[in-house]
Amino acid sequence: VKSVVKLLDAGPVFKDDIVALAFWMRDRWNSPLGLSLEAFFPGRLADQCAFADAFQEPDSIAAVEVPALSGFAAEAALRIGKAIGRGFPSAFLLETPPGLAREKIFTALCARARASGGQALLMVPDLNVMPPFAETLTQAFGAQSLAFWHSRLTPRQRKETWTGVLSGRKRVVVGTRSAAFLPFKNLALAIVDSEQENIYKQEEAEPHFHARDLLLKRSRAHGT
Repeated sequence: VKSVVKLLDAGPVFKDDIVALAFWMRDRWNSPLGLSLEAFFPGRLADQCAFADAFQEPDSIAAVEVPALSGFAAEAALRIGKAIGRGFPSAFLLETPPGLAREKIFTALCARARASGGQALLMVPDLNVMPPFAETLTQAFGAQSLAFWHSRLTPRQRKETWTGVLSGRKRVVVGTRSAAFLPFKNLALAIVDSEQENIYKQEEAEPHFHARDLLLKRSRAHGT
């Protein structure tokens, strides 16, 4: 038995119960509990960050300009947007017609989530499809509230994104499959672009998981 030296966190780091999630990952994908828990704290970020300063209310949310929508895009954004902020989980499968810019619909939905006081995650299958989304979202929301999460970030960039998501300062996140483990304070919207892609399944290394299914599980704690 060892004495407690100090309290690291002023409150829970995650809104949802990651211990229960780790057991669920073990039962669902035979993932080791330790590695599943560690995935929520990549690179031992828990040892590098001062969480006492992280739990602050974000600045007021300014209105943003989003691309004008019409036809199918407007109807899709309206129907999905009504579900944002209702306080209980909703899931939609959106099949866009050929040639329709998905980033316009996604930007409108992210703006709705952001205006509701929540956070939005846009998950993409790989880095190659990230630039057009990043450009459109940066134009709409600016760099201050937008964050990125992928394997090519520097340790400093990873820390800035992780703590920004934890505090709620980063309202919109564009990331690859590991973004499903980020410590969202209030996840109001999760978009999985091209959710049929096998890349969302991590089978080559432990812990094994499917990012889409993990997000669906986590959304229940956030009422997404």
